[in-house]
Amino acid sequence: MKSKTLFTALCLAAMLLAQGTVKAVPTVPVNAADLIGTITNGTPANPTNETAYVNNELTLFNGGTISNPMGQTYALAGAGQGGSVNSPPLPTPAVLDTTQGSGGQITSGVQNQTTFRLNLGSGYNYLMVKWDGVDALYDIQGLTGTVTVTNDVVFNSGTNPQPQAASHADLFNPTSVGVPDSASTAVLLGVALIGIGLLRRKISKNPLTLI
Repeated sequence: MKSKTLFTALCLAAMLLAQGTVKAVPTVPVNAADLIGTITNGTPANPTNETAYVNNELTLFNGGTISNPMGQTYALAGAGQGGSVNSPPLPTPAVLDTTQGSGGQITSGVQNQTTFRLNLGSGYNYLMVKWDGVDALYDIQGLTGTVTVTNDVVFNSGTNPQPQAASHADLFNPTSVGVPDSASTAVLLGVALIGIGLLRRKISKNPLTLI
């Protein structure tokens, strides 16, 4: 009984420690450094059109010519932007993950925000955020888990420009499932070793009774 109680207590302590560790780790930022480029005016803003806009932007980035601009203005990241973007050619075509949000358009926790958190799961190649009338395309290859997306790209006009709030976000090209993060792995290993230790102790005390 004491062994079971001790094991349960140690498991709970390990889980609480894991939660504290995860909370202490800051999220990865996604901002102008990850910007591939922008699409203005970004309407119609349905999933099919937005996927076409993104593929046109990737064509431009990869050095190609956009055959059908669809009434949009495409621009690559400017000075001081895009420093973290991978070198061309970037993977194409972009394929929208329609399992996210409503047909691929994520609004929960995103809409009307200038900064928001987004769970990328095991990762995606691209993130597109509609900041008011401008679609901003970000290179997020290699990022997993929760990230913090901040608008330091699209501002309103006036003497005191302010960042525009988001309408929604789209994720493109899911990547393969990654391995568990180091904190989770360490906790699971610790719990397993504790369990093995307690089991060996119980067997050594009472070799004929395992339960």
